[in-house]
Amino acid sequence: MGSLEVLTLQDREKWNSVLAGIPNANVSATPDYCRVFEDNDDGQAICLNYEHDLGHVSYPFFKRSLNALPFDHSLKKDAFDTSTPFGYGGIHMDCDLSNREKLAFSFRSAMTEYANDTGIISEFIRFDPMVQNHIPFKKHLDQVRHHSNNLIIDLKKTEHRLLADCRERIRTGIRQTARLGLEIESLQTPDVVSQFTHLYETAMKRRGNLGYLNFKPQFFNALLSNLEDKAQLFLVREHETVLAAAIVLKNGSTLDYFLAANLRSPDRPYVNHFLIYETAKWAKAEGFERFHLGGGTESIMYFKSSFTKETIPYFVGNHIFDHTAYAALVQSGQRSGHIPAIIPPFFFPAYRAFLSENSDRALLDALNSPQSV
Repeated sequence: MGSLEVLTLQDREKWNSVLAGIPNANVSATPDYCRVFEDNDDGQAICLNYEHDLGHVSYPFFKRSLNALPFDHSLKKDAFDTSTPFGYGGIHMDCDLSNREKLAFSFRSAMTEYANDTGIISEFIRFDPMVQNHIPFKKHLDQVRHHSNNLIIDLKKTEHRLLADCRERIRTGIRQTARLGLEIESLQTPDVVSQFTHLYETAMKRRGNLGYLNFKPQFFNALLSNLEDKAQLFLVREHETVLAAAIVLKNGSTLDYFLAANLRSPDRPYVNHFLIYETAKWAKAEGFERFHLGGGTESIMYFKSSFTKETIPYFVGNHIFDHTAYAALVQSGQRSGHIPAIIPPFFFPAYRAFLSENSDRALLDALNSPQSV
């Protein structure tokens, strides 16, 4: 038999203790990371701790109220859905490989009971591509789908190989930038963080992304202060002006390229490439084995593929606990005109596919595509 314990940020010490027994748990699973996003209005941070004779499961997510939906949501009182923290994470397990499927089944049974008891209609899960923890749950979710291929730099290579694997034009650009005397630094002074915040905000506006990724200035300060040694800001400056900067997260032997921005300048066109290459060199020297660049739009992926061709698949999962309530919400949103008649198939939950001044760019692009007309 298994026992399910519900932890919140008030149980920080117990939450951290639980994660200490989970191998390869992502930094996004920690209460300090989740606190930043709870303060960002992502919902209530919760970690389900499931103990069973077969092993142990830890599942952090945000419980999100449906009261803020801009159409009739009176179908169910105190209704919620869940989403794992922004980034990579999912459901973390500690058990013998031979027990993995049985433990996954037992946990999902307990999760379903918890969801039904607390009014959770649906859940969305971002899994961790570095540990491929989607595999045990393929049979226990409505859908586990391949989202994208993420790019990875193998830091076990020599420095010479790291540069040689870059696209030829990028190699030249990195060398030219180095000859200017520019270097990477790791600083988190108020002025540097403020400059990074401004660069990031400018980049979001340039891309027309006024949705979720357009984080508020206080978000970056909270992220860097809360995570302490798990997050680091690298930058390239010239005459005290930040030209490019990136926040990276430390996940065991993997360094994650998390959030980045740069000052577009025709005189310094390769400063962002230089920043990534030099950060990779730093990570290699520090003993990291992989630099996980992640995924992104077509243009972002082209930029990241300047450094490596090595990829790893990234999966997401979704599940509906209450099909009647889910369908009623979608229909209510469509009747009111908030949700389009044709919903992008990748968008889950469908009742959140409504347009607003803060709609995510991915949703806007999908709704404007010919398939959505």
